[in-house]
Amino acid sequence: MTIPPSGYAEYMRSPEWAARRAGVLARAGNCCEFCGAEPGLDVAGGLQVHHTSYENLGAERLGDLIVLCADCHGDAHDSSRRFSQLRSFALRRFAP
Repeated sequence: MTIPPSGYAEYMRSPEWAARRAGVLARAGNCCEFCGAEPGLDVAGGLQVHHTSYENLGAERLGDLIVLCADCHGDAHDSSRRFSQLRSFALRRFAP
């Protein structure tokens, strides 16, 4: 199932997203997968699950999602170069 852009906010509140998010956080060992920061130790703002692609929204692949601390997540959205690095990193690390 893929979600149209208009359904994004609703999907982010869904049990399906909560389960997928929990799985990705567990995969990451509850650490930022880019810088290694851990919540409660050196992360302000907690950990966030970032979509590296919205192509499969609702049926994300492992390479479509990456756990980031708030700083790395902000960087991913502030810089297209950084975003490209994160996408490449996720695809290399989590490709089937």
